[in-house]
Amino acid sequence: MRFAVPTAVALLALSPSAFAQPTACGARSDCPARLRCLQNVCVDEDTFRAAQPDERRRDKLAFTHTEPTRAFIGFALGGVLPVVWNNVGTGGQFAMRVGVLVEGHAQFELEVGAAAIGGLAPSAAGSVDVVGMIGYLVPISDTVSWIVRGGGGGGAIFGDDRNFSSGVFGFGEFRVDVFGVAIKTSKSVLVEFNAPSFRVMLMNNTNTNPMLMWVTNVTLNYLF
Repeated sequence: MRFAVPTAVALLALSPSAFAQPTACGARSDCPARLRCLQNVCVDEDTFRAAQPDERRRDKLAFTHTEPTRAFIGFALGGVLPVVWNNVGTGGQFAMRVGVLVEGHAQFELEVGAAAIGGLAPSAAGSVDVVGMIGYLVPISDTVSWIVRGGGGGGAIFGDDRNFSSGVFGFGEFRVDVFGVAIKTSKSVLVEFNAPSFRVMLMNNTNTNPMLMWVTNVTLNYLF
């Protein structure tokens, strides 16, 4: 009989509500006093607070969150404005790009392009170039970024006038992109607008002046 009293006390201490189903709710006003609504169930204050996200932890996770490194391929199409000394021409350019986008921001890419140029020679001139570039997409919003990019490479140009000499000859190229935006239109598509991309071509012919070129183009990249 010595266990009868403790057992009875324990049974009396249990509230009938201990065996009841949790109270459903849609808002705090649906719950009894001192209870809060959590995921459509009334709970006590301690349980409610424990389920809330730590704001500092959430901010830290948002800051450190990174996207995976993704390869991409793309093509660019646009107009060119070449200048050699006091002569200004016009033209168009097409280019193909391959590269990687690291953590959604850092870009490493290789571009192969071809341009047709008029106005600098009696007949149209042309050029081909290969350029490696390193860039960074500075976030403006969740989908829009400002483009900061630079690089260098080389190529060849052909023409026949006082600017280009006769035949085909090479050049070294430096490039800077600082006036453009990149827009991520979907998970796999990144569209870039450059207005313009600035380039300097240093000719291997010492009698030929450097050529400056402004390129305004649209680039469509597919992210794998």
